[in-house]
Amino acid sequence: MNQKTIFAGLGGLAVLLLLIAVFQPRDRGPSVDDTVAQRLTPVSDSVSALEERLKTVEASLEGAVARLEASVSADDLSAVQSKVEDALAKVESAVSSEDLSDVQSKVEAALADVSGSLRGSIDELQNKLADTVASVEEVKREPAAAAASTAAVAATTAPAATDSSDASQTQTADTSSAAGDGYSPGMTALFDDGALRVFVSRVDADAGDVWVSMTGEMKRLTQGQPRVVAVGRDYCRITVDSISGNTAMFSSLCGDDLPAPEGLSAGQTASLQDGAMRVFVSRVEEDAARLFINGEQDIVDVGRSVAAKAGDTACRVYLDAVDRGHASVSALCGDDMPVSEAAGAGSTVTLDDGAVRVFVASVQDDTARFAINGQTVVAGMSGETVALGDGCGVTVEDVKDATASFSYACK
Repeated sequence: MNQKTIFAGLGGLAVLLLLIAVFQPRDRGPSVDDTVAQRLTPVSDSVSALEERLKTVEASLEGAVARLEASVSADDLSAVQSKVEDALAKVESAVSSEDLSDVQSKVEAALADVSGSLRGSIDELQNKLADTVASVEEVKREPAAAAASTAAVAATTAPAATDSSDASQTQTADTSSAAGDGYSPGMTALFDDGALRVFVSRVDADAGDVWVSMTGEMKRLTQGQPRVVAVGRDYCRITVDSISGNTAMFSSLCGDDLPAPEGLSAGQTASLQDGAMRVFVSRVEEDAARLFINGEQDIVDVGRSVAAKAGDTACRVYLDAVDRGHASVSALCGDDMPVSEAAGAGSTVTLDDGAVRVFVASVQDDTARFAINGQTVVAGMSGETVALGDGCGVTVEDVKDATASFSYACK
């Protein structure tokens, strides 16, 4: 064999070995696909677990919906509707039983509360202005008043009285007629030889009241209720005999013409209502008295009253008159008592057998705001009267402990 053949055979063998090496399968590392698959396996497992959870939640929701549908079905929709209708019927019944007139009064009272408050302030300002004007008028009328006083004194002292009763009648007639047709605002009545000056500030015919200035103070005189006042070292009893339009007629008794005082002096006790009520007089002033009623203390103005008890019966104790350190008291109880029970805001009281209805809008401090028979809300303190015409009116009796009581009377 020559050398070329040997080299050619070796070259061929080398090529064959190279081809075998290139094309022969070998044990290689993991492929890219295998690596990606291995890394996605946990994610796939998580997705599978999430799908299982979603299936569980969905099953739970379907169960809840089914149970809700079953519950509604069991409760019966018609029964639910019936319950709603019953509730509405109860509301309508409550409204009707409240009395539609009461509802209307409450609505009107709520709407007018602010205007009532403003009106009260305006009235107070007007009263102050009237008093100021009247005071100026009093100064202007001094000469005329002095002349009238001289005529009145001359007429009073002319007849000779044989006894005290005759003197009373003569003096009453003469002093009342001193101003002819009566005294109107701005006029001054003189009594006890001019020692007592009664300046008329305001006349309220509907309420039967006359506001006068005497002994340096503004006082309210009520028709038919005598008022005893100190005049120097003496006393005079002034009475509003009548009111006509804007004028008032007065009468007076002074000094020795006054009868002996009646009533209880300080330190004395009255037994009322068959002993069920004891009224101890602690102090007597010119226009008021301090009373202890069954041990409870009250300061009562002349002509006013306070709530009290006689056993379990509701009563009112009245201070009828004060005369030179003596107080006259009386009491009314039960059905005889012409005053309503104490009522708070939002309540309605009836007076005069239901002819008068008073809705209490609010009670603050010493003032009550109320509407009478559904009219505009007005404001009043204890003792103030709201005129209704024909001499009738509603009086605020008490404003106490966020409640108010009322009375109705015609004069």
